[in-house]
Amino acid sequence: MKTYFAVAALSFAFAGIAHADGAEYQLPQANTSTLTRAAVRAELADAQAKGLVQTGERDWPQIAFTAQRTRAEVRAETLQAIASGELRALNEEPQSAFGIFVPKHKATDTLVTAAAK
Repeated sequence: MKTYFAVAALSFAFAGIAHADGAEYQLPQANTSTLTRAAVRAELADAQAKGLVQTGERDWPQIAFTAQRTRAEVRAETLQAIASGELRALNEEPQSAFGIFVPKHKATDTLVTAAAK
């Protein structure tokens, strides 16, 4: 048992030495700018005038969405999927490792006829 702890202690010691090989901390270097404060402000004002600087969500490009189908077309398609059983197949989930599918909810014909009205 003592040899086990000795081997474990040595392995941790060597792992620490191997890990410390590439760890060198470098102090942050001073960064000097070649531009004056006035030049930076002038560049910023120029970029803002050209619309190159985004300051918030209002500056994002506006996306216009147009629907490809009408609400009535989508509703008719959904009712057809309910009647054909396609919607029920999409809402099923596996309940066993053998791939037996069981519906989440029991659909009745009254729901189909009520939705069709």
